[in-house]
Amino acid sequence: MSTVQRIARNTTLLLLSNVASFVIGFFFTMYVARHLGAAGFGVLSFGLAFTAIFGVFTDIGLQVLMIREIARDKALAQKYLGNVAVLKIVLSLLTFGLIALTINLMDYPFETINVVYLIGLSVVFSAFSSMFYGVFRAHERIEFESVGQVLGSVLCM
Repeated sequence: MSTVQRIARNTTLLLLSNVASFVIGFFFTMYVARHLGAAGFGVLSFGLAFTAIFGVFTDIGLQVLMIREIARDKALAQKYLGNVAVLKIVLSLLTFGLIALTINLMDYPFETINVVYLIGLSVVFSAFSSMFYGVFRAHERIEFESVGQVLGSVLCM
């Protein structure tokens, strides 16, 4: 397969998986909003926004670095994956601790705190999935990332 064909295939797969994920997410959001009502959906939205602020600290550019270095030398994939996994564990624990500390210092209801904890766990898991997506990108195997994105969207329902 030529370089142009490979780029076109990878771009198309990623585009289609992103569109499918957004469509699934749109209908899921409509369903959840109707099911939870205004107050419940507000708690969920707050939890998503609050944890997204801290979610940046779980990666701090590691995925981009890993993609670049593995793409240069595929033999280093296992080494980089192991090192980045250890860093992500530490960063994820620190991030979740920071989320827990911050939400507990604020005077929010017990239900809201629990929602933030659950979504915080989701942020930790997505940090690790992005690590594996980075390996797939470095090896130019976007089809695995595409399937993972769509499955992730369906399973969140």
